[in-house]
Amino acid sequence: MLYDEAHLAKNLWRHTKMARIAGLPLANSQRAFDLYLKTRHTMSLYRGQHRGVVLSTATPVANSMAEIHTFQRYLQPNTLGGPRAGAVRRLGCHFRRDRHGARDRTDGSGYRLNTRFARFINVPDLMGVFCELADIRTPEMLNLPVPDLRARSPDGDPPAERRLQVYVQSLVRRAGGQD
Repeated sequence: MLYDEAHLAKNLWRHTKMARIAGLPLANSQRAFDLYLKTRHTMSLYRGQHRGVVLSTATPVANSMAEIHTFQRYLQPNTLGGPRAGAVRRLGCHFRRDRHGARDRTDGSGYRLNTRFARFINVPDLMGVFCELADIRTPEMLNLPVPDLRARSPDGDPPAERRLQVYVQSLVRRAGGQD
């Protein structure tokens, strides 16, 4: 099973006691749950081995460590060792530091305690965990053709004519009140 644009299925449900930590999304989607069921079924055809599923995306981790945990749940269910052993909290305590503080309440009635993700720690180990399930390719590894942008703009148009440049400069002067 090949699933392209897998980052669109990053909102997989999770049970956690860390419901009030900013940066740890608790959103869920039917698309993610559907993919979860399909990956479980496909892997069951291979007797529980981590085979038969390919998730393709250019942005597997956009915002949080919870996305790494989600991809682990899709691709490494046996490695996680069951629903309780794979808790996002256990993954997080090894690879992140939180910051605790007080924030104003939105209604202005005082302060409330807040916990927020502060920074990653043990990044080499985190990359090791992630590289067990990801096949990462850099632009240098792919050796893709890159257009020469010295003679052309990024969208492929030739440089603007001199008349257009003069006109745009006159608009800049007029907008600044210099004309």
